[in-house]
Amino acid sequence: MLETRTFLRMIERVLPTEKIPKGQTKSQTNTIRPCQYADRPHLLSIQTLNKGGHSDHPDTSSISMLQLTDEQQSIVSHDYGPALVFAVAGSGKTTAMVHRIERLVREKVFPAHKILATSFSKAAVNDIKHLLRNWSHCERVRTSTLHALGFQVVRQACSRGMLGLSDAAPNNIENKANMILNATIREARRRKTTYIRELDNLDREDFLSYVGACKGNLRYADLEQLQLPVQYQGIAQQAEAPSALGWYLDFYRLFETVRIQQKQITFDDMLMTGWELLCRFPELLADFQGQYHSIVVDEFQDINLAQSEILDLLTQGHRNFMVIGDDDQTIYEWRGATPQFILGFQRRYNAQKYIIRDNFRSKASHLVLANRVIQHNSQREPKQLSLTKGFSGKTYLHTCDDSLHMAAELVDEIQKIHKRGMPLKDISILVRFYAQTPQIEQLLIDKQLPYKVIGNPPFYQRPEIQVLLYYLQIAKINNKLDSRQPLDDEDISTLRRVWRRVYNRPSRYISAEIADNVIMRVFQENCTITRSLRLGGMDASSRVAHRMDDLAAVIQWLSSVYLTRKASWVLEQLEDELRYNRYLRKSSGFPETGEGRVQNVLAFIEYAKEKGTCADLLEHIEHISFKKHNAQKSPRQRQDMLSIMTTFRAKGLEWPIVLIPDCNEGIIPFSGNIENLEEERRLFYVALTRAKKELHLYTHQTTEISRFLKEANHEEILQAVDKVQIALHRTPEDWTTQDALALAQYAQHLNLERYLTFWWDAPDAQKAWVAKQVQMLFDAAQQRELTQQLGLNPEHAELWEIFSSTSSTSTDEDYPDLDMFVIHPPDTATTQPTPSSAETPPLPEEPPYTPGSSFEHPTFGQGKIIEVTEINHHVRLTVDFGDIGIKKIAPLL
Repeated sequence: MLETRTFLRMIERVLPTEKIPKGQTKSQTNTIRPCQYADRPHLLSIQTLNKGGHSDHPDTSSISMLQLTDEQQSIVSHDYGPALVFAVAGSGKTTAMVHRIERLVREKVFPAHKILATSFSKAAVNDIKHLLRNWSHCERVRTSTLHALGFQVVRQACSRGMLGLSDAAPNNIENKANMILNATIREARRRKTTYIRELDNLDREDFLSYVGACKGNLRYADLEQLQLPVQYQGIAQQAEAPSALGWYLDFYRLFETVRIQQKQITFDDMLMTGWELLCRFPELLADFQGQYHSIVVDEFQDINLAQSEILDLLTQGHRNFMVIGDDDQTIYEWRGATPQFILGFQRRYNAQKYIIRDNFRSKASHLVLANRVIQHNSQREPKQLSLTKGFSGKTYLHTCDDSLHMAAELVDEIQKIHKRGMPLKDISILVRFYAQTPQIEQLLIDKQLPYKVIGNPPFYQRPEIQVLLYYLQIAKINNKLDSRQPLDDEDISTLRRVWRRVYNRPSRYISAEIADNVIMRVFQENCTITRSLRLGGMDASSRVAHRMDDLAAVIQWLSSVYLTRKASWVLEQLEDELRYNRYLRKSSGFPETGEGRVQNVLAFIEYAKEKGTCADLLEHIEHISFKKHNAQKSPRQRQDMLSIMTTFRAKGLEWPIVLIPDCNEGIIPFSGNIENLEEERRLFYVALTRAKKELHLYTHQTTEISRFLKEANHEEILQAVDKVQIALHRTPEDWTTQDALALAQYAQHLNLERYLTFWWDAPDAQKAWVAKQVQMLFDAAQQRELTQQLGLNPEHAELWEIFSSTSSTSTDEDYPDLDMFVIHPPDTATTQPTPSSAETPPLPEEPPYTPGSSFEHPTFGQGKIIEVTEINHHVRLTVDFGDIGIKKIAPLL
C-alpha cells in the first residue's frame, strides 16, 4: 500500500494545470484540494467526467473536476516506450488515457500532431476525440479508427501511383462489398461454376462475414500469387473454406478477382490492403512511421491480426506504444480477435505493465460474483475487479419451474421496477442468443411494455422463422384454391411474396423461371399450388421434377392438417420433413450463426405450444405484431423502451438494471460453443459487469444450472457479501460476534482490501471502532486456539491496523459465544468435505516449501518464494510475483 506522502508527491509531480471554464473565476470551479481527501490520498484533484446515458465511456457534455486513482495516475505518468494496460470493466481507462495524452502534450514530451489515439471502435474513438476537446493544446492530436488508419495508407499509396483504384474516396464504402458481390454472382453464372446452384440460396451476410474474417486475419484467397517480401511471408496465410461450405473458398477467389478487376476496395480491404502496402513499399512505411511519435490504442483486446501487424509496423522505429484493454472481455473471437494479442504484448515488446482494478460502475455483489466466475479461466492476466461503489446494489437469483414461468417472472419483475419509477430505457435484458426472446417478447407485448431488440428483428420477423410461417401461409392459400374459392388481391400479393422464400428453402435447385411458371399457372388456371407443381415437373429434368413433387407433397400434407392439428406438432413434423435445421447449420460459414438460427427455430416451435392450430398461430402472430406496432406509436413510448440484446452487443454499455435469463447449461455456456469454454465464460463475465444497481439472474429447473455459477459457489459467495454488508452498516449497540467474524473471514476472501482502505465511506470513528472489534476477534481466536477452526488467517488482521494506531487485545468477556461459530469438519467416514466460501474443510498436510522455488497462486500467477516462516504451526510464504509485487501467502488458507 502506498503511503500518504508518496501519493502527495505524485500529485505535485503530475497534477495538470486546472482548466477554468469560460465565464468562471477559479473560485467558482469545483476545486477539490488534496487536504479534503487526507484519508483517501489516492484521489487526485484533476477532472471529473459525469457519465450520462448507457455508454461505458464518460459523457463529455458535462465536465467538472475529477479525481484520478493512483492506478490511473501511473498510466498518466508513463512517458516513453511500450506499455501494456490491463483495465477491468468500468475502470475509467479512457479517462486515464486522455489525461496521459494531455500531459504528454502539455509537458512537450511529444508534439500534439505526432500523437495518434486509435481503437477498433468508432464509438471509442469519438469518445476520445470528444474528451480531448477540453484542452485547447490537444486540438491537433490525431484520432482515428484502425480501419480509417488503414484507408489513409491506401489513399496515400494511390496518390503515389503504388495502387490503382477506380475511386480512392471513401464514399459509399460500406456498400462496396455488396456491389462487388452482385458482380461476382453474375460472373459465376456466366462461367457456369460448379457451385452455381448454391448461389440461389446464398446467405449474403454470412458470406461477406466470412470474407471479412479472412481479411481481418490476413488470410488470402490465393496466397501463392501474393508474393510478399520474404520477411512478411510468415504472417499472411492461405484462407480455408468452412467445413460445410467448401465452395466458399472458390467463391472468395472469384470475389477477389472481380474486385481487383474493378479496382475497388471494401471496408475490410482497408486493413488487409493497408498492411500489404506498408509491407511492399518501405518509403510509404517510413512516411507513416514519421507521422506518429507516440501511439495509444484503446480496446486492444478487440483487435485482429491485420490491425496488430499494422500497429507493429508503424511503431518499429520508437515503440512509444501504449495499448489498453481487458483480456477478460475478449468476446469477438469469431471476427478475429483473440486474447493472445493483449496477453502476448508484454513479451513481444518487453513492455511496462500496468493494471487498473477499480470498478466505478457496479456494486459489491456484482463484482464479487464476476471475479469468482472469471478466475476459472486459465488463459488470462490474473487480476480482480476492485469495489468502489459500495454494497447498496443487489444480485437477485430467481429459480423458476420452466422457461415459460421464467419469462413470466422476468416480465413481472420489470413491471415492478418500472412502477417504482425506473424508466424502461434504464433496463436491459441480456441474452446469449436471440432464440431466448420469443416468450419474453410476447409477454412484454401483452403487458404493453415497449421494447426493442438490438441487432435483430422481433422473433416473429426473423428470416428462419418467417420461412416456416410462409409455408403455413402457402398451405392456407392452397386450401382456398382447393375449395374453389377465388383469390383476392391480398392473397395474390401474399402468394407472390412468400413463394419466393419457400420454393428453394431448403435448397431444391428449382430455377427462378420454373418457379415463376408454377405461380403463373395457379393464377391463370385457378388450380392448386400442388397441382401446378406436378404439372410443371413434367417439363423439367427428372431430378428437378422429383424435388418439385416432394414440395407438392409437403404442401398437400400441410394443407390437410392446417385447420385440425396443433401448430407446434405441425412445425415439428415440417422441420423434420424438410430437414430444415440441418439445412440451417450447413448454410452458414460460422457454426455459431447456423446454430443460433437452429435455436431460433426450436424456440419458436416451443413457443407455438398452446397457440392452437396453424390458422390460430398465424392469427396470433398478426395480432401481436399489430399490438407491438401500436404500443410504440407515441414519441414518448419510442424514447422510453427497454433493450433486449446479446452480450456481444452489450460490451461497453451499462444500465441501472440488468436481467440475464436462462443461466442454465446449454445456454450459458452455449452448447454450440462448448469447445471454447473460456470465451463463453468471458461472455458471462461481460454480462455480469453491465449492472449499476440491480442484477437479476434467472434459472429454471428443467435444465441444470450453469456450471459458471456452480463453480463460483454463487449462493455461498452472495451470502458472504450480505454478511459483510450487514456488518459494515451495523451500529455499535447492535454489533454481534457474527458481524466481526464476517469481516475477519471475508474481507480478503471477497477482495475488499482496497475498498476498505480507499473507498469505504464511513466516519473515521466508525472505521476505528469496527477495526478494533475485528482485531479483538482475531486476538480472541488466537488466545482460545480457534483460529484454524474459525477459518481465519492471522495475517488478515494486518488490514485493520491502518484504522487504529493502538493494538487491540481481547479479554475473556469479549466474544463469549465464539465457540459457537467453530467450523466442524464433516464425518469423513461418510461424507466428503466440500469447500465453500463460508466453510473451511480440514487442512491437508502442507507440502515442503523452500526459498528460491516457484509457487503458483490462483490469482497472482507464478511467483518465486523469498522466505518461509511458520505461524501457529502453519507455513507462511513471502512470494515475489514480479509486476504484481511481493505478497505474503498462507498457502493452505
